[in-house]
Amino acid sequence: MDPVFDRSVISADKTFIKANEESSRAYVIQTGTVRSFTFDEDGEEVEIARFGPGTIIGECCLVIDDP
Repeated sequence: MDPVFDRSVISADKTFIKANEESSRAYVIQTGTVRSFTFDEDGEEVEIARFGPGTIIGECCLVIDDP
């Protein structure tokens, strides 16, 4: 039987979800912090939110089947 959940480690400073890209995964943060950010008109990074252990991200894409 195939496992329902695959476990992987994502290294620091790696982008693993991008706005408007299709995804078939949700992520549970076990340790560390994940930052959500965008860029302003000058190309500068603007932080939107931070997520910590226990947070699930990316699940909305799976539920509504939309990026």
